[in-house]
Amino acid sequence: MPDYQELARPEIDVTNELERVANIFGVRRQDFLCKRRNFPARLAGYYHLVEQCGRSLTAAGYEMGVKTSSVSMGIKFFKEMTGKNKS
Repeated sequence: MPDYQELARPEIDVTNELERVANIFGVRRQDFLCKRRNFPARLAGYYHLVEQCGRSLTAAGYEMGVKTSSVSMGIKFFKEMTGKNKS
């Protein structure tokens, strides 16, 4: 019987990863929770957690205190802003 624990995604320290993104943008990690629409640092945080760290949309939303749809749309907007959108 295979050991499914080996196949699980590696655990990441979400706080540490978001701190790294915040440092790149020159903001505090707490600024990710601001109510500004399409805040680039927050969108980059969504993108980093999902695309780079392999978190699911649901997990990333839970960890950042937003809905799954917000993460999905935020990643879409971030890709458009950075020219990474292939469509």
